[in-house]
Amino acid sequence: MYSVCFSPDGKYAAYSDVDYDNRVDMEQEERAKMPPRGIYIKEIETGKTAYIYWDPSKNPEEGFMEYRNFMWIEKEGFEEYMSDMRNKE
Repeated sequence: MYSVCFSPDGKYAAYSDVDYDNRVDMEQEERAKMPPRGIYIKEIETGKTAYIYWDPSKNPEEGFMEYRNFMWIEKEGFEEYMSDMRNKE
C-alpha cells in the first residue's frame, strides 16, 4: 500500500499502486508481480476492496499519479462540487 489515507471515521483506507520513487529501481519481474496501477479503497471491517483504474499515460505532463496524496470529502460536498463543474461547462 502506498499513500495510505484513512477516512475520518476510520472505516476506509484509500491507497494506490507503487509510486514513482519505489517503482524506479524495480526489475521487470518485480513490476509484473505488482497490483494493477490505480487507486484502491478498502473497507477496514470487511476487507472488501474497490479498484479504480488509472491510465498511467493520462496527463503524463502533470505527473498526477507519480506523487499523490488522498483527501476525503463528504458526499454532499462532492456532489455540490460536481454540480458546479457541470454548470461551468
